[in-house]
Amino acid sequence: MRPGTIIAVRSAAEVVDAAYELLSFEPGQEPDWPGFRQCFHSRAILALRVFPGDADISVLNLAEYARAQLREGLKEAGYTETPQAREVEITGSVATIRQHFTMNFAGRPPVPAIDIFALIQLADRWQIISVVSDMTAPAGRQPLVLA
Repeated sequence: MRPGTIIAVRSAAEVVDAAYELLSFEPGQEPDWPGFRQCFHSRAILALRVFPGDADISVLNLAEYARAQLREGLKEAGYTETPQAREVEITGSVATIRQHFTMNFAGRPPVPAIDIFALIQLADRWQIISVVSDMTAPAGRQPLVLA
């Protein structure tokens, strides 16, 4: 997508797909921040570990996330996120999407992670209201599940 592209989506899953595409960028470029913001409600919150080496989860609004995403020379190197398996649950005008993905940093091994999106449908448009995210267990190790 070109920077500033206005996205037209029909489903919650398409909003998530667009967010991943708009966040990816080539070396020397930046994410399509205007297009990326269109995927979100204006008061959306993200709670995530921006980089694998971050000691803690950060709770950020969209502007704070945009600043944090381009630290550590990422703009010069480029970055992509590759969606993997997902689970979608829609109840009325709310949806949750558990999206496994890989973080792809130039010159480093891919990092498996999970995003958990909460979306709402307002005026016939799906918008992300929150994202919680973290790295997932290395291959061969199962995550702890409590019932």
